Amino acid sequence: ARGYLGLAGQQAERFIDSPFVRGERLYRSGDLVRQRADGSLQFLGRNDHQVKLRGLRIEPGEIEACLSRVDGVREALVLVHEHPHSGQRLVAYHTGQDHAAQYLRERLLEQLPEYMVPALFIRLDGMPLTPNGKVDRKALPAPEAPVRQYQAPQGPIETALAAIWADLLGVGPVGRDDNFFELGGHSLLAVRLVERMRQQALAADVRVLFSQPTLAALAASVGGRAAVEVPANRIPAGCTLITPDMLPLADLNQDAIDTLLRQIPGGVANIQDIYGLAPLQQGILYHHLASEGADPYVVQARFAFAGQAELDAFVAALNQVIARHDILRTSLHWQGLDEAVQVVWREAPLLLSPALETPRLDLGQAPLLRLSSQRQDGRLEATLLLHHILVDHTAVEQLMLEVGALLQGPAELPASIPYRNYVAQARLGADPQADEALFRELLGDIDEPTEAFGLREAMAEAHSVGESRWPLEPALVARLRGQARALG
Repeated sequence: ARGYLGLAGQQAERFIDSPFVRGERLYRSGDLVRQRADGSLQFLGRNDHQVKLRGLRIEPGEIEACLSRVDGVREALVLVHEHPHSGQRLVAYHTGQDHAAQYLRERLLEQLPEYMVPALFIRLDGMPLTPNGKVDRKALPAPEAPVRQYQAPQGPIETALAAIWADLLGVGPVGRDDNFFELGGHSLLAVRLVERMRQQALAADVRVLFSQPTLAALAASVGGRAAVEVPANRIPAGCTLITPDMLPLADLNQDAIDTLLRQIPGGVANIQDIYGLAPLQQGILYHHLASEGADPYVVQARFAFAGQAELDAFVAALNQVIARHDILRTSLHWQGLDEAVQVVWREAPLLLSPALETPRLDLGQAPLLRLSSQRQDGRLEATLLLHHILVDHTAVEQLMLEVGALLQGPAELPASIPYRNYVAQARLGADPQADEALFRELLGDIDEPTEAFGLREAMAEAHSVGESRWPLEPALVARLRGQARALG
């Protein structure tokens, strides 16, 4: 082909000058490949099929490649389908041997993080094709959960879990052999499930849900791990002095505490709590400090308002939500400390800021939200910046739901759960020695230097971009990337 007749724009986009041979052209096919050290090309999937699912970018082609490597699987195709209750989920179609869905799920969990493992596996005798031989995606059968003979839950634990599943997934009745993911569950709902279980004093290992996702299997794991006791906040209102014994979730001496007090407007009177960072926050803080210019973890949301009165009402509602949730009144501090901590302010109102030139937030100033407004095309527009170190995809949705409810008038919102509960679960329920032992087993034989960067940073970089900026062997980069993905 020489081009697209009468479609100059599409031709310029697809037919490009070759960077390899002067005077020649290349065609952008949409295939993603990676060139290996020996010059060969490895097919990675399609760039037009990339999806963003619950805030995570996913290459279905990568999942298809892993599924195709399972013995007995001939062809594989992964699509996103909308579940009527729980939203979007991954569905895998495959041909070849009639493997059980749980077998395929276990094989993929050996290669992929759980959020990339499809919820449903549908076997076909053959892929439907278009007249030109490509897979006809529109002709694929609609995904439906396998029909199982109903087995009533047994005992109080299974009965309680069945009720929680029915409410979360919008289904019922739930039997003891039903599969959480086949009923519409996904990773975010798994987190909500664990929290709902905790509210009923049911402690379970969520990893069981991904490896053995039936109601009976999850119920059997209840009680298999000791529940973490969350220590009470020992800083009372009106406190005039904070001492180390008042901080059960932080390891600070008196000098460090006094240094923190001088950084918070209002001093000790404005400090509600101090505790350490959860592991995921530690990783995000590292990338925040390592980045220059725009922060990779700043999230933007944009709004349009009819006038200043509507914008003022929005700010007022947002401040009510900030006052409800301690995580939205939190700042982070690490300068001069042995370990970074986060400080919950008693009051941290959001104020309108001038136009923001760069999406970067000062982590030491609460709230970690910034709102700016400007007139644009005759209407009032506002940009809200939030930092991912404090809010995730689900939290942003909840924030917007609560703001919307308050804008409708007085609203009775559910009690807020202190973020310190999660920090306690993440820190006190962790086993640092076991984590270190795991990494030493996986990566302990690697002795290639990474100059100024440590192994952890090299692994994170290899996982995020697929190649290294440092002189690492390609095989080592591939191994680091695979280990990082396997560890989530």
